[in-house]
Amino acid sequence: MGKTKGRLTLPSESNFLEQTKELLERWGADAIRDSDGTKLDEATKQLDAKIYTTYFVARNHNDFIKDYMEECQQIFVMSKFWLATEETLTIPFMEGYFEDQVQPDYVHDPKKYWEVIDRTTGEVVPVERWSINQENNTVTIEGTHPFHEYTVSFLVYAIWDPTQMYNHITNNWGDVPHDIPFDVRGPHSNQFMHDYLKQWLKENPDTDVVRFTTFFYHFTLIFNNLGKEKFVDWFGYGASVSVAALEAFAKEKGYRLRAED
Repeated sequence: MGKTKGRLTLPSESNFLEQTKELLERWGADAIRDSDGTKLDEATKQLDAKIYTTYFVARNHNDFIKDYMEECQQIFVMSKFWLATEETLTIPFMEGYFEDQVQPDYVHDPKKYWEVIDRTTGEVVPVERWSINQENNTVTIEGTHPFHEYTVSFLVYAIWDPTQMYNHITNNWGDVPHDIPFDVRGPHSNQFMHDYLKQWLKENPDTDVVRFTTFFYHFTLIFNNLGKEKFVDWFGYGASVSVAALEAFAKEKGYRLRAED
């Protein structure tokens, strides 16, 4: 007789004990796990199965990161193409972006990290020729060429973790708090991660396997102003920009990465 149990992990959640028991038996599962947005009851953890518990390395800790918002995870994004009809052009660069997810980074000097590009010629516009209005989230370019198209590539803070945002909106989680992602290179974030893991292990004695999720680096999931998918790359790490990493790269390599890279 062949093996009838093993190598199957069963997702479960609160108030699902009897159904979990039934599915364990019917499917021959040997492990139970929680998921993003769910928790396991204590009784579920005592069933005859290994317990996988989700561990959020760099999110799900708003009580911490709200005091260090300058250490949020970051992303480079680009404005729409805007057509110049005169020698001055003002671009509302946040137009089309989901402001619940991303906010412009004015903490780090935009003249150092952002780029304005003449897309008709491909030339980068000198920083002396453009200025920012932080209240309106606009860039005004001087000396534009009529009928040339321009864009702003700019750095934003991710104030809502893209994985939780996707699950939150898809599953209609309502007033569940938005998880704020943080950057492992931030000094406060780095220390918090080390300290919290030690405490978490003590608080979860029934866990057999730590299921790490939303690790230090994140794929690109950008929503539009309607809260719908705008740009998605499940295989990249575009939503993992770190100014500290950019500076470390420049110091080691002797040249700087651009937003276009």
